[in-house]
Amino acid sequence: MSKFIKAAIAGLTAAACLASSEPSVAHEVQPMITTVTPSGSGANFRLMIRNTDAMPITLEISPYRVAVNDAGVATRTAEDADVIL
Repeated sequence: MSKFIKAAIAGLTAAACLASSEPSVAHEVQPMITTVTPSGSGANFRLMIRNTDAMPITLEISPYRVAVNDAGVATRTAEDADVIL
């Protein structure tokens, strides 16, 4: 297949994808990562999730304790009993 035909097919494919694509939808989350301490000023925090689309969204929030060993491997443990959402 010639280079021209390959380029034409690639161009038509890209144009078809752009013409049929829906606008991108995103949700803004701040802060992305936080550290919560057992007591003091770090014992609570506010998480803001902003829906940038007109459609309602469903959220599932699951708290985990994360421990990182000396090799850098993270272990997550559910914290359902110790955190109030």
